[in-house]
Amino acid sequence: MANAASGDSQRGSHETNVSTSQPQTQKDSRLSCTDGDSRRPRRSQTAPGKGAEASHGDHSAQAAEPAPRVKASPFPKALRLRRREDFLRVQAQGQRRVRGAFVVLVLRRQDGGPSRLGVTASRKVGRAVVRNRVKRLVREFFRQYASSIQPPVDVVVIARPQAAKLKFDEVKRDLASALGIRC
Repeated sequence: MANAASGDSQRGSHETNVSTSQPQTQKDSRLSCTDGDSRRPRRSQTAPGKGAEASHGDHSAQAAEPAPRVKASPFPKALRLRRREDFLRVQAQGQRRVRGAFVVLVLRRQDGGPSRLGVTASRKVGRAVVRNRVKRLVREFFRQYASSIQPPVDVVVIARPQAAKLKFDEVKRDLASALGIRC
């Protein structure tokens, strides 16, 4: 027991001599450039993401070209196909039209409601950024021309891999042709 007590007193002696007061901090504790490490290269002061490369690493010409600006208004729920059953019904009973980079399935609405849109784009079209861009372009077309579609229909647009390279004018041409409307 005596050895254990003497061992504790030796360990405790180091802890009692530790100062608990905090040193005064300088007002500006960062090193100035002259006092910094001279071997390290200085950082460029350009803002991140302002380079020629897209932030997601896509170096293609398509990534460098900005998408057209569209209104910030959301796509109303009344104009969307939202349930799986609706997509399957249009697929099973609707007319299939292939135009350019899109497969368009069209089914006349029996309830007399407004035309509705459903858009799908598989991973074959591209990464999520590319797929979302294609879907935004299709929704923007539908937003502009939904009132021109007579009689009201349910539309399912399936994007093919070629759709990733299209501009809005080309999307408009293909979808207008498939839906039989003039733009």
